[in-house]
Amino acid sequence: MRFLPLAFVMAAFRFSALADDGYCPLHVGDEWTYTIAFIEPKGPVSVVPDHSRIRGTSKRSGKTYFAFEQRGKDPAEKETTSYVRKDKKGVHTTFERAEKGAEVLWLSFPLKIGATWKYDAEMTCTVLGWENVTIGTMTYKNCCHVVTKMADGSFTRDEWLAPSIGLVKSEDVVAVGPKRTKTLVEFKPSK
Repeated sequence: MRFLPLAFVMAAFRFSALADDGYCPLHVGDEWTYTIAFIEPKGPVSVVPDHSRIRGTSKRSGKTYFAFEQRGKDPAEKETTSYVRKDKKGVHTTFERAEKGAEVLWLSFPLKIGATWKYDAEMTCTVLGWENVTIGTMTYKNCCHVVTKMADGSFTRDEWLAPSIGLVKSEDVVAVGPKRTKTLVEFKPSK
């Protein structure tokens, strides 16, 4: 029995290293394909494809970010780009039209149950735990479940991040409007 605490420490150390590094992979060329379902309270469900890829890196305000391009269902639709970087504090993101130097903390390290941080002035994020997530016939194990809530209760987002893949599922609930569920169809890591 005296080795049991050491086993817990070793497992926690291994898991912590994965949590800090593995739940948001950042490699130029990584690609994710999703479906987004919009579920009306009393109406039909509409489903649209969504595609994201890391196209390269970019310097912004003296920091190096990975450039995420995202395109929805319409090929004529302009791609949107967000910029993501990782450091010892967590995963930070900023957007094309963001004020110079403005970024938000998307994930705070270390990821641990109950950890809470401010995403921005109006939203708070909390790690709820680790869960297995099944999408179709695929089960993603040890997904980190993070919930983001608006202070006034008008918006809640649950996100599940899989090791070495990143986001596999998210659910958005807003006070007015459809529920939005985003699920991973395919992840293509860079070569």
